[in-house]
Amino acid sequence: MTDPTAPEPFLPKVSLRWLIGLVTVCAVAMGVVQQAITTGQQWAVLTTVLIAALTLPFLIYVGSFSLASLFSTLGSAAVGPEQPMRVHVPTTEMPDAMSDPHHRDGETP
Repeated sequence: MTDPTAPEPFLPKVSLRWLIGLVTVCAVAMGVVQQAITTGQQWAVLTTVLIAALTLPFLIYVGSFSLASLFSTLGSAAVGPEQPMRVHVPTTEMPDAMSDPHHRDGETP
């Protein structure tokens, strides 16, 4: 059982087998891209286009999320520290009402 008070790690736990698989997939993809660039074989060019079509939207998503996070951090730093929230207590009279106890809504003194 883990300690519930311990902070979460910054990076997720990843197994060595998963990392080796990721490196292997990237190596195969780069080999296909190299074949497309150097020899111009049709299968390699089409596979490179497919790889680009699958990875570019993900990279655009990561880039736009990073920019939004940066702008959010800069915006909150520019505003300054957060002010405490103002609490309004319900009253029986409006704050701008006259202090005359006989004065009621719609009555003239």
